[in-house]
Amino acid sequence: YRKELLGEELMIPRGVEYGTRVTFNNKISRVIFQVLIDRRSEEKGGLLEEQQLGKVKLNYQYQFQDNLLFRWQLAGSSNLNEKNQGVLNSVQVRYEVGQFVFVPQLLVFNTYDWDTRVYGTEYDPGNMGGFYAFYGKGIKGCFSVNYTLQNWKVQLKFARMHKPYEEHLHSGNEQINGPHRTDLKINLRYRFTAD
Repeated sequence: YRKELLGEELMIPRGVEYGTRVTFNNKISRVIFQVLIDRRSEEKGGLLEEQQLGKVKLNYQYQFQDNLLFRWQLAGSSNLNEKNQGVLNSVQVRYEVGQFVFVPQLLVFNTYDWDTRVYGTEYDPGNMGGFYAFYGKGIKGCFSVNYTLQNWKVQLKFARMHKPYEEHLHSGNEQINGPHRTDLKINLRYRFTAD
């Protein structure tokens, strides 16, 4: 829509997202299927352009044993105006032994551009489940370890992303030269208890 501001016409993007989510549960597995349509208006070349993005997400979770959990995620995105698409495939395993929790994860993504980016969940120290946008062509591997001792919890995550067709990753202050990015996160928590 258009809004008058100080006598000048200013175009402001607008949008709406609608969809549905279906969940199937039993004692050892869970399936979540989600479909969304994202309609938005953006200014391009002085004109307000309508865009429609379709998003599909499928999550599958299976509990092999009390201490072993498998998660698989498939996410897709499509620019319905231009027929450009993006897809993300993710596999994660959570294994608990004693005071330790080990979480390896592999994510593979392929999108046409930023508009067809796909969103995936990633085990993250501190908030336990980061929600990230992936775009371009690449692969990301993560390995997390948690150790709990009484009220203390130490969380460590190592991640490496490779986008072979990129000369730079990210932009601005976060720009990295080259097609690789390595992250190391360490989180230390102490839980206070009331006696």
